[in-house]
Amino acid sequence: MKSRVVDIDQLGGYDPVWKYMPAENPHGTTSLPSHVTDKAIHTARTKSPDRLLIHYMQPHDPFLAHATERGELLEYERRPFDELRAGNVSKDTLWNAYMDNLRFVLDEIKRLLSNIDAEQVLITADHGELFGRILHSHAPGILHPDLRRVPWVRTTARDEETSHPDPITQDESAEETDAEQRLKDLGYL
Repeated sequence: MKSRVVDIDQLGGYDPVWKYMPAENPHGTTSLPSHVTDKAIHTARTKSPDRLLIHYMQPHDPFLAHATERGELLEYERRPFDELRAGNVSKDTLWNAYMDNLRFVLDEIKRLLSNIDAEQVLITADHGELFGRILHSHAPGILHPDLRRVPWVRTTARDEETSHPDPITQDESAEETDAEQRLKDLGYL
């Protein structure tokens, strides 16, 4: 059977947006959806790639929607399910924070779709969300249907040039961010 894994050298380019986050980011090493959108718009307009794969971290925790306004993450936004297990936050509060985080990224997807040209756009996710049904995360090997069920939306995009992001430059200090810290910020460790 032929391998379906794509080697990075087969791609026209690979640009991990976390490298553009300042080292002193109050949100940890998680990319803001606005930064991802800005980079995608800039890439689409300057390089005109045949395909563009854009990966937003949200609605995955940490829940950034209100933290960006406040300038800091509350502990339940940073480690939501740890805080739920400890009894420090209600499931309703977490659900609302999760939904706000989802709306936070959907607003950016809307901006993206009106600022790139594409005959076909697929919007999906890399995993679903169990949100406490049996676990509070997406551990490897868990094949629960709610974790495997993801959105699959086909649409188009038309560049109406409503957004004009400045080119994003790489923060050299972000290069020094430890991979272990990034995994911890994303809740994998």
